[in-house]
Amino acid sequence: VKPEPLYYPATESERSELARAIFAIVEDAAAHAAFNSDRDGYAARFDLDGEERAALVSLDRDALRERFRINPMLLYQLEARAKP
Repeated sequence: VKPEPLYYPATESERSELARAIFAIVEDAAAHAAFNSDRDGYAARFDLDGEERAALVSLDRDALRERFRINPMLLYQLEARAKP
């Protein structure tokens, strides 16, 4: 019997910098403020490829979850802290 895929899969190691950028927004007040005041500037602080950076800056939930496989609970926390 083939096991069902995990609903909350682990973040792939090649996406660790993206996850680190998101986690900082969730956990660090200064990072949270920096992201909300200048998303492009905040994203530039991290070693993200162009597609990762664009998804973070635009809060593209589908790309962050499906393409980059960021944990949905982390995305939920990110969205709760980000200005629309």
